[in-house]
Amino acid sequence: ELHDSVLLGQETDGDWLVLSLDAYVHQWERIDGLWSGTGWMQPVDLRLKAAAPATGISFPIGVSDGSLAVGSTRLDNGAPLLFEATGATELDLVLVSGGRVSLRGDGAALLEVGVARYVERLPDDLRPVDAAEGFEVDSR
Repeated sequence: ELHDSVLLGQETDGDWLVLSLDAYVHQWERIDGLWSGTGWMQPVDLRLKAAAPATGISFPIGVSDGSLAVGSTRLDNGAPLLFEATGATELDLVLVSGGRVSLRGDGAALLEVGVARYVERLPDDLRPVDAAEGFEVDSR
């Protein structure tokens, strides 16, 4: 989830722009036939291929919303962990300061880079749509 995440910094690694985030992560699992969710803070790297660095940002900065589009897939306010895709990429972040970061590239990857920290139990109304409809959720 982009909301409640913190953008910690950015660096380049070859052809990749690496955005370091302390990301707010939802984890859902089925226990005794019911969905149970927890919220965690997880250090992650969001990597954008062939993207120019963001300018005019003081790190760290909170993120209040955003979207990631790769090819024909658009993910609003988040992406699954261990995500990787190629194609025209657009990342739009709304910052808590009221500012905005818009980056374009040619592929994206989201990788865990540290240990997750437990934050809270999630209310039932935040279940993913496919969990609410009884479909299996990929919890990689």
